[in-house]
Amino acid sequence: MEVERSRGLEKAALDCQKQLLSLEEEIDEMSERLLYEKFKHVDVKCNLSGTIHDLQVKHEALLDTKSMLEAEIEAS
Repeated sequence: MEVERSRGLEKAALDCQKQLLSLEEEIDEMSERLLYEKFKHVDVKCNLSGTIHDLQVKHEALLDTKSMLEAEIEAS
């Protein structure tokens, strides 16, 4: 009976160890996905910053053109 109990405990310990390894692998995979998503987010953020800058430059150019056209209209 003691031998059976010991075997049962060993099996339970091995099962727990397998579950732990499985959870560790799952955590590693989730960490990799999280890191990938973080890099994607940073990339998108950089692209958006560049786009915003480009739009600001174009907006300023349009405002300058508008001012020049308004000055020409007033001058005529």
